[in-house]
Amino acid sequence: MKYCPACATTYEDEITVCEVDGVTLKVGEKQDPYLGKIIKGRYRILSKLGQGGMGAVYLAEQLSVARKVALKLLQGSYAIDDEFIARFRREARLAASLNHRNIVVLYDFDQADDGSLFIAMEYLNGERLTDVIHREAPLDITRASRLGVQISDGLNAAHHAGVIHRDIKPDNIMVLGHGASEEIKLMDFGIARLRDTGTSHITRAGLIMGTPAYMAPEQAEGAEVSEKTDIYALGVVLYEMLGGTAPFSAATPGAVLMKQIRERPLALRKLRGEVPVSLERIVMQALEKEPAKRQHNVGEVAEQLRKAEERLKTDPGARSWSPRAWNLIGRGVRKPTEGKGSAIERMMAPPPTVVQNDEPILGTQIALEEAPKTLLATEEIFRSNTGIARTPVSPLKWVTLGVVGLTCALAIVYYLTIPKAVSVAVETPKKALTPTEQIKLVANVTFSDGTIQEVAKGLEWRSTDHSIVRVTPDGQAEGLAEGSAELYAKYQGLETPPIKVVVKALKPPPIAPKLVSVNVVSPKRHLEANEQIALRLLAESSDGGKRDVVNGVTWTSSDLHVAFIDSKGNVLARNSGTVQITAFYDGLSSSPITFTVKDKIATPLQRPPGTDSTAGLRRANDYYENGRYIEAINELERILKNNPQNGQALVLRGKVLNACRKEGMCG
Repeated sequence: MKYCPACATTYEDEITVCEVDGVTLKVGEKQDPYLGKIIKGRYRILSKLGQGGMGAVYLAEQLSVARKVALKLLQGSYAIDDEFIARFRREARLAASLNHRNIVVLYDFDQADDGSLFIAMEYLNGERLTDVIHREAPLDITRASRLGVQISDGLNAAHHAGVIHRDIKPDNIMVLGHGASEEIKLMDFGIARLRDTGTSHITRAGLIMGTPAYMAPEQAEGAEVSEKTDIYALGVVLYEMLGGTAPFSAATPGAVLMKQIRERPLALRKLRGEVPVSLERIVMQALEKEPAKRQHNVGEVAEQLRKAEERLKTDPGARSWSPRAWNLIGRGVRKPTEGKGSAIERMMAPPPTVVQNDEPILGTQIALEEAPKTLLATEEIFRSNTGIARTPVSPLKWVTLGVVGLTCALAIVYYLTIPKAVSVAVETPKKALTPTEQIKLVANVTFSDGTIQEVAKGLEWRSTDHSIVRVTPDGQAEGLAEGSAELYAKYQGLETPPIKVVVKALKPPPIAPKLVSVNVVSPKRHLEANEQIALRLLAESSDGGKRDVVNGVTWTSSDLHVAFIDSKGNVLARNSGTVQITAFYDGLSSSPITFTVKDKIATPLQRPPGTDSTAGLRRANDYYENGRYIEAINELERILKNNPQNGQALVLRGKVLNACRKEGMCG
């Protein structure tokens, strides 16, 4: 076993260089330095759950609420890149805003004392979809559809919040529960984006970022990604659940990427014939090379999967069927119901020589002596009754005529039992469009035997107003201008009931006001030594609104000897002099505000130094033990002013200052 001294990733003995950062590997197992440690005073590391390309994931306890969390530590060169750290905070803040039952909850994010970035998230007691696929693939069709709906719902919520995942794959999908109560959780939102946009200090030349087997063609080519990039990756996951394997595989990641760009995946039903045609169409559309040909958004994928799942529940016959003997009579004819089809298949099964060799019956060699003797007896009776010597008929021709006659009779019976189309209806994912928005129309035909089947060929699509909504021959509807139009289709002399589609332009969302300035507000500018005041920070927005800011403010003092300020804006004047106080909030800084501190005028009556020092030390110690650090410091400063060499006061002041800074109360 070998390990990387930079990122602690472990490898097998035959690997010599770390795949993450290119560092030469060392032999042995490195002791994990984080086990048992407390991170940022909030999380105790309990055990290691796994190792990834950007760091490790640990099981930790959040001390304040005594709950288990999954803590992801980003190690190595990520912690020393200021641009990456700033981007990490933005992406983590965005990911933490996601709130959906199918997305893992992100509790906290920060930077540890050693500089490592960390994310605290919901700890899930389940397993990765990767493990489920490896153990059970191909999954049950209904189950795969149900899981696909949940993945789509989670992605749809993220896309509505403006977040693109960029690395959808089974490794980033957790499966919780069992049976019908199975629940999906999507993980690692924003991490893929951090990989893709790393600076030169983070990303080495030639290093592939992402997972090639799940990357869309535009992502593999380095083009701009969009919501449809996630749709492609979702299509790969659906394909893998239903077919048991990913669409593309090769010896190297580069070869896989080339296949993603150039090759079309094998049709899903060629891998697994029982997959319904409608479900195959959903998956293969998501895997289109051109983003414009994929579903308009992931919400459309979710709706399509729901309909497919519902059809599987209500119509078991919706599962696909494999044409067999009936295709020898005529192709392109709709199959009968499952029960009738299996009976006709048994009746029409041709001789083994036909099925095995695919040769015409006239080409079959049958020895004359093996022909039925009843044919020769029939010839003798005919000659004795008529006196006419008839030209003998070859036994081979009798066999041929018998088989042809039987085939024709069965074909007639089959044709008479073919269910007829009795009605057709149009389905649409939505009835309200915006200009240029496209949707896919679906036509479902009801047959005389009660079955319902989706049809794609033989349809004639119509729109009552082509200037409002245009419909292509393949059922693609596009909004062109504001208004309404009725859409319908014709099929084998039948006409669908019209559906009304309204096209309306969306109003642009209101522009949120931006923060333009922050200003410090103080009740006074001239202070006496040991005097305390509280400052306020007033934030002004682009719309003219003003508000007080309490949290997230960083206060600084230009001279802590004159005055210091805690994290809540409380100023303590210490010694005479001039000092400037500045506040920082959300990337903006206030104009510095100047304070003048003067020594306090001594009162004529003074207590004896010994008595005053002893009582003051007692009061300062009481303040310290009760967490009243500012009052303790004031008392100690008064003692040291009268007696600068007081050793007890100096020691106690050091303790108080350390405790005050640790709790963020002192600047």
